[in-house]
Amino acid sequence: MTPERLLPPEYAVKWREFYARALREGSYVTEYSVAAGTRTLLLSINVLMRDGTVFGYRFSEKTSRSES
Repeated sequence: MTPERLLPPEYAVKWREFYARALREGSYVTEYSVAAGTRTLLLSINVLMRDGTVFGYRFSEKTSRSES
C-alpha cells in the first residue's frame, strides 16, 4: 500500500517527504499528528537495507497527563 491509497493527499505528501528525508539524511525522529487529528505520534524513521521502515510511539496521552 502507498501513502496515497491510505491517507488524504496532504498527509500522503508528508509521508513521501519523511521517506525522502530518511534516504537523504539517514534515520531520524519526528512528531506527527495523525490525519484524524486525535493523536500525536513520535515516529522513528529508519532506512533498512532496501526498504524504509517507520516505528511509532503514541505519546499524546502521556503529554496531556503531564501538562495537568
